Amino acid sequence: QAIRRWATAKGVVRLAGESVAGLARHDRVIAARTARGTIAAERVVLAAGAGSRALAADLGAVVPAEPEPLHMNITEATAPLLHHLVQHAERPITLKQLGTGQVVIGGGWPAHLAGAERWPTVELASIVGNATLAQHIVPSLGQLRIIRCWAGINTTVDGRAVLGPCGAAPGLTIAIPGDAGYTLGPLCARLVADAMLGRRPAVDLAPYSPDRFR
Repeated sequence: QAIRRWATAKGVVRLAGESVAGLARHDRVIAARTARGTIAAERVVLAAGAGSRALAADLGAVVPAEPEPLHMNITEATAPLLHHLVQHAERPITLKQLGTGQVVIGGGWPAHLAGAERWPTVELASIVGNATLAQHIVPSLGQLRIIRCWAGINTTVDGRAVLGPCGAAPGLTIAIPGDAGYTLGPLCARLVADAMLGRRPAVDLAPYSPDRFR
């Protein structure tokens, strides 16, 4: 919400609930077809996660992005307990505590895509396994109740992010954090924005170029 307010103050126009059904090229312009009409621009950033594969293909580009549904738990609030991200070197667990006191328990436990709409949906085995491992790592978590669970879509490619201009589709820039979920989202956004504005990114984008899939 803070990022959204900041962007709006900078003049960014956000169209909520306007899904992009496809992309097409008309001369130097890329047109995004939505349920409400068409939006056209000379430069487009494709940051649609696993949905980037189909949209990039509309312009003849190859981005082998796949959806990976993952599970998260969140506990009731407690006194300050974790002051930094906890991640296990061998077991699938991450722990972090919000400023409001709740502990977020994750680490890559699986969810699944359900129904015709393929909605990310939680799995009981992941709730139990994730929470059991969490209280094994930090025993005091065993006293807390889980108040919310959710499933989200991580995007897997080849283990690396996909960042930068797409040679197969002039005017198109890809921004996919790769297997790191939303954790690297802000950093990847900054790198892509710097590249598009002619600034030197803090990280060399060559190893992450979409052209490696051509």
